[in-house]
Amino acid sequence: METLIHIAFLLSAVCLTSSRNVSLSIAFTSVTTDNLTNSIRFYTEILGGMLDPEFMFSYSGNQHYNMMFQKEILQARESMVAPAVLGVPDISDNGTYEVVGAFIFFDNGILQLLQFVEKECPEKGYVITDRRTSPAVVPNGHIDFWVKPTLDLNVYVHALETRSRQLGLNKVEANRPVTVHSEAERERVAIKNYTMPLNATSQTMQWAYFKGPSGEQLELNRMAGDVLLDVGKEYCKRKAVSTAFLDKSHPDNMWKRRAGVTGQNYGIFQHGTRTRSLFGSVDFYTEILGGSLGDNGDAGFFGDGDQNMLFQKEMLQAEKWHVDYESLGIANISLSGNMSLALRFTYFDNYVVETLQYDKGRNYSFPLFNPTFNLSTPALINNMRLTFLLPETVDMNSYLRDMEQRSAVEGFPQVKGNRAIDVNSFGQQVPLEDYSVAFTEGPLQGLRYSYLKGPSGEQVSFVQFTGPSSERLKNALLRYNAVSTAFPETNPWNREGYDEYCSQFPPARHQHF
Repeated sequence: METLIHIAFLLSAVCLTSSRNVSLSIAFTSVTTDNLTNSIRFYTEILGGMLDPEFMFSYSGNQHYNMMFQKEILQARESMVAPAVLGVPDISDNGTYEVVGAFIFFDNGILQLLQFVEKECPEKGYVITDRRTSPAVVPNGHIDFWVKPTLDLNVYVHALETRSRQLGLNKVEANRPVTVHSEAERERVAIKNYTMPLNATSQTMQWAYFKGPSGEQLELNRMAGDVLLDVGKEYCKRKAVSTAFLDKSHPDNMWKRRAGVTGQNYGIFQHGTRTRSLFGSVDFYTEILGGSLGDNGDAGFFGDGDQNMLFQKEMLQAEKWHVDYESLGIANISLSGNMSLALRFTYFDNYVVETLQYDKGRNYSFPLFNPTFNLSTPALINNMRLTFLLPETVDMNSYLRDMEQRSAVEGFPQVKGNRAIDVNSFGQQVPLEDYSVAFTEGPLQGLRYSYLKGPSGEQVSFVQFTGPSSERLKNALLRYNAVSTAFPETNPWNREGYDEYCSQFPPARHQHF
């Protein structure tokens, strides 16, 4: 008996470590929108992304219903309420809703836009929102676009807002780092004061926070000098890909040129996720998912400019509604406040996962400031979901099972996935094939996906492109002249595309995590 137990333990250990060496890229970040058409226009005509008609899709059915909403369905049963009460549109076989969406391609990443609409009347969308839109609310996310260093980010933001208004996308508004007391006053701020430098004396980094066409949280980053060098070192260390560091110039494609000034970007720099525990989340994204922790995080981040840039829209809303800031999830990181922001960068094969924590003190102080959304549904307008790409050589269902088991062993028992079939409890063990859902027809034929909740309740998923979907993905990346580790043809490392740039970091260049 002891021998049998020992053998079982060894087999379990092999199982739990079998997927540790998988190097992951980020397949895409998903945004739930209230108007798919408007969102497509913004991300293509303004930010210069490419819509691939072959990746426009719609789907529904029991498997998708379970995979997307199982945690919320089980919570509804326990509370003896209808799933709709918890923000679940019925996309089951007999339901009235379906998912429609599109993929938008950028230099080094993809944006997936999703909308839930009525099957019989697609112009009627399923709309559920939270009055708290603050980036400090757990597990709110944001997407950061990487603006070229040849531009002044103040000019870029002005062009973005101007063009958005011309297209009728009136929700697209950027915060200002200066104090204002009304929307009219925000509009009157001088263009030179539209963005924040990294600090008062450095112009090697500028950044800005703004809302997208559905009110989603977006960020812009312009990096130069030592800041850009530090980021480049991390990319070289991991053998990650970005058009920013290619040895030979990377000419803008037709989609970026059509967008004009606001098409002058390198694509996505990071997916930000608001975490309950900074160090816990960092451990999950590094130890469990294999990301590489960078040296360029920050702690004790506070100041009046930062307060305005991060929360200005929400502060104006609070004043309009005559409610206190904290009721809307607004942290007070101003000089007169007592809170601060800490963050860390975890690098994957194409861009960064930024984890953020707000402290009721300065520099990792306790207690933490952790306001939360009332709903966890991925149908929540502006919900963001981080999706990791699994290579075709990996057995996806085994990876998912092992990843969940490893998460539980290493202190993340809350990391559990939805299943493709109905279950009695969240994370219930099921046959391997039910850990994910595969599309067998339509534009997404060959694509397999799964949904789970991350350590802070954030939406995380995994996807694998096989068969027709894999060929479509490769063709779209090549058409846009994007860089990706997904295929040999799209990976500049296979053609010595970073050799000259990365030679300035000789010890790190040959490391691959």
